[in-house]
Amino acid sequence: MCKCSLIYENSTKYLTSQNPNIGKCGGIFDKKTIQDSIAKLQEKTTQQNFWDDNYSAQKILKQISSYENELKMWNELDEQYEEVESYLELLQEGEEVVEDADQALDSFGKFIEKVQIRKLLNGRDDHRNAILTIHPGAGGTESQDWASMLFRLYSRWCERTGYKVKILDYQDGDEAGLKDVSIEVSGDYVYGNLKAERGVHRLV
Repeated sequence: MCKCSLIYENSTKYLTSQNPNIGKCGGIFDKKTIQDSIAKLQEKTTQQNFWDDNYSAQKILKQISSYENELKMWNELDEQYEEVESYLELLQEGEEVVEDADQALDSFGKFIEKVQIRKLLNGRDDHRNAILTIHPGAGGTESQDWASMLFRLYSRWCERTGYKVKILDYQDGDEAGLKDVSIEVSGDYVYGNLKAERGVHRLV
């Protein structure tokens, strides 16, 4: 069996297996409901007294941004699914698009995983921002150095994820590392993504 036929067969099986998952994702990405919610909130921003309550105004703008991001994700899921289907048709017709089809399928698979993770973040506070605090445990310099490593790890993860980080408090360690650090992480579903990080982190 040639590579082209193999990719076509694997892609067909994969799309068939993912169809139910796409339908389930639609449960949280109801396009019509999201579009209606955005329209209602945007209407509020046009009111003359919108900025009289700055806190309320910022909250509404954040809601709009959150809904727009959800809508963007749903649209991208549709686009990637249609792209893979298009490549399948080209492969079936004998076109030389093996590498492009393989990349499209891989990208689609990763995006499906991303959407499924978002589907799990349905807790009451999952959409909120979060404050992350790191305290070294017993162990002196080594513990403080490990805390510094954790701080860099979380900071880089936030950067890759597109989250904003604001340092609220930072105390250097006695010789290396840090004694204490607190950061505010802002973005979509920050708390939902970070809530499982609570607890003790050990270097083994």
